[in-house]
Amino acid sequence: MTGLLLAGGRIVTPDGVLDPGWLSTSGNVITGLGAGAAPSEADGVIDVSGSWVLPGFVDIHCHGGGGADYSDPDPEKVRLAALTHRRAGTTTSLASLVSRPVPELVDQVAALAELVDDGEFAGIHLEGPFLSEARRGAHDPAVLRAPEPAVIDKLLTAGHSTVRMVTIAPELDGGLNAIRQLTEAGVTVAIGHTDAVENQIRPAIDAGAKVATHLYNGMRPLHHREPGAVGTLLDDER
Repeated sequence: MTGLLLAGGRIVTPDGVLDPGWLSTSGNVITGLGAGAAPSEADGVIDVSGSWVLPGFVDIHCHGGGGADYSDPDPEKVRLAALTHRRAGTTTSLASLVSRPVPELVDQVAALAELVDDGEFAGIHLEGPFLSEARRGAHDPAVLRAPEPAVIDKLLTAGHSTVRMVTIAPELDGGLNAIRQLTEAGVTVAIGHTDAVENQIRPAIDAGAKVATHLYNGMRPLHHREPGAVGTLLDDER
């Protein structure tokens, strides 16, 4: 493996900023870092004075960029969208899809799965169609539906293990069973676009949900007698 050493930049670490600092790598592994001047014996030194060196941004909810949408059937446009975010510092991302008829979503998932296999994305995020009509936001109400096991199987099969996250309104018919089904398949379940109250959110977390999709937005708000989705999600450390 070839090694590089970045010298002279502002190195962001969990304990603070090294300014100036240095960071050495071997392949894709960070092998060392420190404050001040770089080790004199180092090879492959790159002067990054005046620049920031920090962890890449991880984006688990994004629908496109650079004038393209991740649902576009043209894979080159999708690659361009992904590149737009990488150029801005996003090193890991999920490709998010909005609610569409199931056959259309199956085709979109299958197409994106190939790009996940190519390393363009870390996985696929389905934001719908298992959402509350009352909190649908920009999602088309005509395609929203309850999460039936057979439909979930179709989507997961189309993605051959590349579907990493699914947003669900847990109060829908079959919502809790769907959360269990997805969790058992290794998929992260997010609660979002939901009109659920506390006693519907708690069982969803018990069933395996552990992410909130754009917290506060697209969900029942805080109320002085009912914490709703927002208060319940903020209150649970899981």
